Amino acid sequence: MKKVSEIIYCIFLMMCIFRSGLTLSAQNGAWIAQSPEGIGTGENVYSCGNGSIIFTKLSARYLLLFDINEGEWQKADMDKVRTWKHVQAQGDVILGISNDLLFGYSSITGEWDTISYKGIILKEGSQQSQSRSYGCSDSLAFCVTDEVFYMFDGNRAQWYSLEYQLPSGFTAGTFSVKNDFACAILPGAADQDEIVNIAYSAYTNSFAIIRNGGSSGHLPKYVHGFIGFKQMSVSGGSEVRLAGYSAFDNEFDVITVSVANTQDIDWDNLTDYFPDEGAVFSLYIRTVVVPFESVRADWYSYSTFLGEWHTASASFNMIENENYNGSIMQGGFYSVDSFFDGTEWGCVFYSGLTGNYETVTPGFFPVTLSGTAGRSVFAASDDNNVWGYNPLTKNGSVLNLSQGERAYLTAANDYSTFHEWSTGSDSMLIWFYNSRTNNWHSFKTPEHAYQAGTFGEDLYLYKSNPENHTVVYSSVRDTLLAVALNENITYIPDIEGNLVALASADHCVLINAGKGKVHEMNFNFNPQGLGTGSAVFTQPAAGMLYGYSGESDTWTTLAATGEPYLCTNKGSLGLVTIRSGSKIYYKYCAFNALTDTWIELIPEGAHVAYALGYRTALIIMSGTLYAFDPYGTASGVSPASITAVDDFTLEQNYPNPCSCNTTLRYILQKPANVTLAIYDLAGREIRVLVNQYQSPGEYSVVWDGKSAGGDPAADGLYIYRLVAGNSCLARRMVRSGSYNR
Repeated sequence: MKKVSEIIYCIFLMMCIFRSGLTLSAQNGAWIAQSPEGIGTGENVYSCGNGSIIFTKLSARYLLLFDINEGEWQKADMDKVRTWKHVQAQGDVILGISNDLLFGYSSITGEWDTISYKGIILKEGSQQSQSRSYGCSDSLAFCVTDEVFYMFDGNRAQWYSLEYQLPSGFTAGTFSVKNDFACAILPGAADQDEIVNIAYSAYTNSFAIIRNGGSSGHLPKYVHGFIGFKQMSVSGGSEVRLAGYSAFDNEFDVITVSVANTQDIDWDNLTDYFPDEGAVFSLYIRTVVVPFESVRADWYSYSTFLGEWHTASASFNMIENENYNGSIMQGGFYSVDSFFDGTEWGCVFYSGLTGNYETVTPGFFPVTLSGTAGRSVFAASDDNNVWGYNPLTKNGSVLNLSQGERAYLTAANDYSTFHEWSTGSDSMLIWFYNSRTNNWHSFKTPEHAYQAGTFGEDLYLYKSNPENHTVVYSSVRDTLLAVALNENITYIPDIEGNLVALASADHCVLINAGKGKVHEMNFNFNPQGLGTGSAVFTQPAAGMLYGYSGESDTWTTLAATGEPYLCTNKGSLGLVTIRSGSKIYYKYCAFNALTDTWIELIPEGAHVAYALGYRTALIIMSGTLYAFDPYGTASGVSPASITAVDDFTLEQNYPNPCSCNTTLRYILQKPANVTLAIYDLAGREIRVLVNQYQSPGEYSVVWDGKSAGGDPAADGLYIYRLVAGNSCLARRMVRSGSYNR
């Protein structure tokens, strides 16, 4: 028999958990209803992001917010009726733009902030049709007017601003927001040298600005920074101003290069072919020292990882059959340029991780030459050989060709591929080089004809002709997966993550390249049901729904009441529309890949609209809003998220979801004995983080994701509970080792 004190403690724990609006029942997902009555008038305005939703009316005083970390709808009061020009939910932030106000919400902290803006919001120009002067991505949102650069930092749930002056003759700018910075490139008139570059770094929580920067002339593509250039005419030649920005140190590095009339400039095309921390930009300036006799190559490279420009040069004697090609290619971590010194072909590699240049020769004599670059792989070939090389590990190997002809040399993240065949052959070899393992793989096709090949970051899909044979290569597992259908393939959707789906008239195949698994089903499927981490298929004739979780590699089925009509999918969430008779749309079913569960939205009604995010969805039906909470109870009852009492405040942990460390913050209004502990949904104590008497003030505690015994906690939903004196509060957090913000 348990001691009375233990029983009382368990009852107390249960009361605290239920007070926080959480239950100990299975958290499989739930539809949370909300009425939009009294919000405003006009058309509906809404958006669905990673785990949050915003809804309002065209003319409204209030904004309705749903956050899966909170598990409930919230109403944000904007003090007066406003006209909403734009709302957007993306990543972990929400951006709202009215006629006079900027709104920002962070699902990281569960808080929102507003700021009145001044000036006119800049619009995209004719040359930057893909670039807007506002937007959000991951944890940042921004808006640029002709007077102020406004920045909402979701890590701090606060707006920041920087006043600036537009350059003379400004007509159009280039804008971008990434996971850790946002920027604006604002050039002046064509005959003016002034270019204003503005950036905000999430690392330093500050702005950087220069008025003598560079204009990239296109969208900034790199993840952790960007570059710009400006070429200006001077006597006897020109000057090239190179500006590089790194979000890590929030600084610009600007250099000026003098170029004579006898020199040629080759600008790199600034590919974003899987950029990463060491993303680099390179260009070369070729100087004809003596016409048709010798040249000098000067390389200029910038690393966003190091935040610096680096240079190198080399001379080539054209009389002695040396040759400088000047064909710079960019990988994620490096750039490469090629040359021929009269004996053998070689490469000059620049490392964005170290800032060093290195000359490498594969050891074969080229007749004709081609090359390709990926994040950590470089591949090149002549008529007889193919060279695979990893510039990071400095490993590589040469493959001697046997069949004589090759084509389609291409690279992705960490692999490259090409096709090899002999003239008159009825078959073909597809070769793969993996830069992580330094291995070669080949697959012999049953026919020579090349039909189609689709590249993903970590996998390659090949479809033969006739259209009934498919090969998938996974660079993560360094394996080949071959699939043959009885009939011709009728549809091949885009590759999503490590998932590939294909189908014939009555047969479909789902390939999980990350797990090395192939699943075959004897029915056709809706081709819109493939996401990055999950898939949803329908079998209308049988009224069956099929949900697949890429993480657990499991299937979950549901017999639908009505006819499955349309399915769509993002991330870990799939959505199927059900119809019956004259009621074309009347019910929705969500597949939650986080819990391998189907959750039906039962109420019937006329379909108005829906929006799908990576972990949440919004359904508007019969004048009611329904938000999907992947961590909610199966009963569909909305929990009441209590975050504060009179004595103290408990904030949402950050980051949430968390894969490793996460920070828990609370504020005490008066001294008390404080206990902060983490529990699983069964009420079992996982870890006590605080157990002591504390004075009033702000406190933060880091949980490293481990139990009291030092073992890593399993992925899933957890409750953290704060007891201070006679009061207690609890909130929920999500631990996910696979979560990638």
